[in-house]
Amino acid sequence: MLTARKRYSRCSGAFVVKASPKALLDTVKKVAARREAGKARKRTGREGLTGSGNDCIFCNNRNNRYDECNKKDARYRRGKMREPTKNSLTPVAQKFILHWGEMGTRWGINRTVAQVHALLFLSPQPLPADEISATLAVARSNVSTSLRELQGWRIVRVVHVLGDRRDHFESIKDVWEIFRIVSEERKRREIDPTLNVLAECVREVKSNPQGDAYTRERLESMLEFLTAMTGLFEEIIRMPTGALKGVVKLRGKVITLLGSSKTKAAG
Repeated sequence: MLTARKRYSRCSGAFVVKASPKALLDTVKKVAARREAGKARKRTGREGLTGSGNDCIFCNNRNNRYDECNKKDARYRRGKMREPTKNSLTPVAQKFILHWGEMGTRWGINRTVAQVHALLFLSPQPLPADEISATLAVARSNVSTSLRELQGWRIVRVVHVLGDRRDHFESIKDVWEIFRIVSEERKRREIDPTLNVLAECVREVKSNPQGDAYTRERLESMLEFLTAMTGLFEEIIRMPTGALKGVVKLRGKVITLLGSSKTKAAG
């Protein structure tokens, strides 16, 4: 406690508390001693009051390096599958989710994005983001980014559960519909821009009388092929699911019919 006395100030019209010089000097010494102790703890990594680098009398696990390592593992997605994850997923589900993540990297998709989709595909009910994060043992921010990307692909949507304010997410369960949506998205993102660039290149080559004839021939051939295959793809995608399944079942018969028709035409 500071030894202080009150003095009336005519300027402010109120009493001013003034500490004695000795009390101020003692306070300065105490503050300096606390700062030195803090610097020593930072250098040695020890708490002066406990003599242990793991515990503190003021808080729990203040300097617990094991907890810090776990936080870094979660931050950089190095954490292993935790016990709650093992208990909540069957071995078959774990195997499928891990394989789907591996295949996602080969398809040009982030591993976590593919794993989140696999989990939602196998889940019988919608899941919130925090539960997805806990089940897959990945960071919450990473899950949020993956869910936004899956919504951009239109294969995951947000749903609401009665009595729960959190957003829940569910995947489309119909594999034929997933195939249709993913194919349309890949065409929009990959094939359509290529067709536009090829068409521009062909127009530029045709407009130049001194252009390379071989380059013009190659570009026109590729443009013709992609245009034909895009038209065929659009016809197939527009088919109802039942008709599409029938076409798939007739794949061998169609080849046989085409071969026999060619034989008749030649004869």
